[in-house]
Amino acid sequence: MNKKFLFFLLLMSISKLTFADNVKKASKLMDKQEYDKAEELLKEEIAVDSLSPSANFVYSQLLLVSEFEKQNVDSAHVKILLAQKGYHNIDDERILDKLAKAEITRDRLDQQEALIDSLGYEHTKSVNTIDRYQYFIDAYADARQKDDAIAQRNSMAYDQASQKGTFLAYYEFMEQYPKAKQYPKARKQYDALLFKAKTKNGKLKSYMNFLKEYPNTPFRAQAEEQIFNFVASDNSETPLLWFLQEYSQTSKVAPTAMGYLYYWYKEHDQLPAFFERFGSVSKIDSLKNFAQLSQADWNPFFDQKQFVFINHEGKQTMPNRFDEVARDYKCNAVSGDVLLVVEQGKSKLIARDGHLVYDGKVNEAYDLGYGVMEIINGNARGLVHKTGKILATPQYDEIRRLSPSFFAVRKRQVWGVISATGRVALKPEFDEVEHEGNFYILRKGKKYAFTDKRFLVQGADNSSVPLFFNFDDYEVVDDGHIIGIVGNQEVLYDQSMKEIIPLALQSINPANSHWISKTTDYVLFDSLGNLKYEEAFNSFNFNDEWWSAQKNGWSLQRWDDPSSPTFEYDSVAFLGRDFIYTRNDSTSILFKNGKYLNLKQGEKCKVLTTGDIDQPVEYLALIAGKQYKSVLDSTGQEVLNGNYSSIVPLDSSMFVVEVNKRKGIVKKGNQQMLKTLYNGIADYQQGYVSLLLNGKFGIFNPYNSLYVRPQYATKLVPVNDQLLFADKAGKWGAVDGKGKEKIPFKYEMLENYADSLVLAKIDKKWQVLNVRTQTPLMEGIDRYLPVNPKQKGGDLIIVVNGKEGLFNQKKGTVIKPTFDRMSNIGTPEAPLFVGEKYISEADLYIWVYYDQAGNRLRQQTFNAQDFERIDCIE
Repeated sequence: MNKKFLFFLLLMSISKLTFADNVKKASKLMDKQEYDKAEELLKEEIAVDSLSPSANFVYSQLLLVSEFEKQNVDSAHVKILLAQKGYHNIDDERILDKLAKAEITRDRLDQQEALIDSLGYEHTKSVNTIDRYQYFIDAYADARQKDDAIAQRNSMAYDQASQKGTFLAYYEFMEQYPKAKQYPKARKQYDALLFKAKTKNGKLKSYMNFLKEYPNTPFRAQAEEQIFNFVASDNSETPLLWFLQEYSQTSKVAPTAMGYLYYWYKEHDQLPAFFERFGSVSKIDSLKNFAQLSQADWNPFFDQKQFVFINHEGKQTMPNRFDEVARDYKCNAVSGDVLLVVEQGKSKLIARDGHLVYDGKVNEAYDLGYGVMEIINGNARGLVHKTGKILATPQYDEIRRLSPSFFAVRKRQVWGVISATGRVALKPEFDEVEHEGNFYILRKGKKYAFTDKRFLVQGADNSSVPLFFNFDDYEVVDDGHIIGIVGNQEVLYDQSMKEIIPLALQSINPANSHWISKTTDYVLFDSLGNLKYEEAFNSFNFNDEWWSAQKNGWSLQRWDDPSSPTFEYDSVAFLGRDFIYTRNDSTSILFKNGKYLNLKQGEKCKVLTTGDIDQPVEYLALIAGKQYKSVLDSTGQEVLNGNYSSIVPLDSSMFVVEVNKRKGIVKKGNQQMLKTLYNGIADYQQGYVSLLLNGKFGIFNPYNSLYVRPQYATKLVPVNDQLLFADKAGKWGAVDGKGKEKIPFKYEMLENYADSLVLAKIDKKWQVLNVRTQTPLMEGIDRYLPVNPKQKGGDLIIVVNGKEGLFNQKKGTVIKPTFDRMSNIGTPEAPLFVGEKYISEADLYIWVYYDQAGNRLRQQTFNAQDFERIDCIE
């Protein structure tokens, strides 16, 4: 073995003995409170052996002495750890025995560490900072107080994040302390604040971007609801379809969107197309069932002090029982698919399939279309969609639907606008809000502003709506243009609020698909507001095919002619829709097909128009002196000629002509249909015309040769070609198309009822009379009421001797007239009859329900108190 190494070991052994003495001396110096000298000895010992158990142990004790100016519990902790490490490294039993004799054992070291841990944690708690707790956690890794320190650190860190109140603060907390018990709360706050921060401007784009960036957010439902509120604001098919395509797989709002789409199709009478298009969509069967339930009308039925609903067959339609129903349900059949009821003491709106629509307090509810209902609580009004989506809680004084997209809402004296999803497009601050054509018109004081749907949708997206209250008045033209009026100045906008003709001192008017600006002259613009011609005109006239302007003469050309006008006429005048008068070297008439006719010297013309309001036909009469010589159609074809003092067209082929103050009828082609014998020919309806001759009335139909000579006191009433009611000497009867008597002239009044049946009144009583047999099917009727006024020969509610019943033309009396009152509480098409009897002795009311065939369905007996609850009469 190397001699130098043996010498080193010997030296170390001597040193250990020496330094052991130093530790003892240091302990004695500590007893004498000579702490600095003690520290010097301990440092000398540690300089030789940094892991000396005895020196580090005593040093840890020294560092805990409060009178020692270098007292430090963390330094003491370092020393005790070194002491423990040094002790654990010794495997020489002789050295361990010597340490034991000096009372330095494993237990003694552990006790010292535990003491220092406690003191260190007490110090940590007094400092009470996150950094100090973190130091304790890192440095005192084996301390029993570590878990509590972690908890305290986490709590302080969470409180700090809460005080900052930002999603970044919570994010940093979660990143640093992922195992903290506050992590779930921090995550919840982080998600909420992140959602709020990323969407704070409240715009559609923000919500869409948020979902793209954070697809797994717990606020996905809220974000998608806001996206729906924005996208569906205008309540039209395209955005609703887009939303369903984008979000149908995940969105909780998808059923609402589908409900909006359902009512959009329903409003446009296209439900079959809706179910065909969306037949494979999830839960479409529930909508089909709902649609089926909504087809028939229902009626309330009072049963065991509660109301149920029944159909026209008397069958209960839903299991629910209600304390009360809307009063108007008791008077008329219920057609709405959402019902206003009181259930278990609470007013609510409930759909026919039983799903709850609205359970807030509501006194009245009205259907505004497209699935939206106005709800009224006292004097406050709100809006709810039939899907259950609340658009506006009752808070407004008045609500009006402006369009499928928007509602006008009034608070006190000012109006605002909200969308079909409840978004506020314009806050209430206007004196008036109207919708006309494609435009929304607002008034403040005496000034108007206008905008379109596009800008209001932006308003619902929290964007400002540009409104300029510059206008004194306005005029909407063809729904797609609006003229703004400022004093004597006018400006024209198209449906997208683009300025077409700038504001100027002018009067703007539509001219076919063009525009005319009138100042002292006339200027023609095309449909886009471009100047058609550089020149201005002194005067301007037009119809659907032609236009004419004056400037050193008159022009005349078709609208589709692109050439510049030439002023070659002395005069041009538009006669009705189909004829144009022109004068130059000669006087001519221009017809619709471009054909000209030169008028003869002294010849005049006049437009004749049929009385058909929906499709009037125009003719041109040529007049010489006071005589009508010829009648031409819109192509210039002659349809009639002769010498008449007047001509009046009945329709497109028949004319009333007059000669020597006598009138007759001539057909196109000069075919005489009725000689000119009559004082008057008038009241043309469905081919029939009344004739007047010497104060007596007759009737004529030129299309089937029906003729009844004038002999009656008043105008005849045609039921059909073989039955005409007539008045002779104050008594009514009937004749056929040749004037032969069909019903004797002995009745006070006649009414048409059905084929071969009339209602005839004689001796102040009505009877149902068979025209063929002249025998009454029923007599003694005081009065009657058709169940369905639109149905020929339909059932009649009849009153006989003050009692009411039901009559059917084929079956006769189907419900005997024994009731005090007979009512149809169903619809005219699907009636449900109720016969009422009052038993005065018992003060009881009996109601019997019947179907259309007279079958008894249900019967009820009410006392006076219950009767007031079911009867609709106030």
